[in-house]
Amino acid sequence: MVQLQNKDQTISNLTTENDNLSSVLNAAETRLNELYAEQSRTEVDLAQRIDISDNLRAQVRELEKEKRDIQRRYNEQVGSRSAIN
Repeated sequence: MVQLQNKDQTISNLTTENDNLSSVLNAAETRLNELYAEQSRTEVDLAQRIDISDNLRAQVRELEKEKRDIQRRYNEQVGSRSAIN
């Protein structure tokens, strides 16, 4: 009889421990899913920032080219005026 009670107690304890471990596992899986979602949002944000950065670099290159062209035309005009005078 005592042996049967001990087995019942052991089963009860193991069932409780199993429930607790299942609960902890579910919480860990939930947290992991939250972290994956956050990582995904971060990657999207980073990709957007990279796109913006690339666009700004392209604009800077274009502006630098325009500046060189304007400077070249200015120098040509100043040079031609100096030759006239």
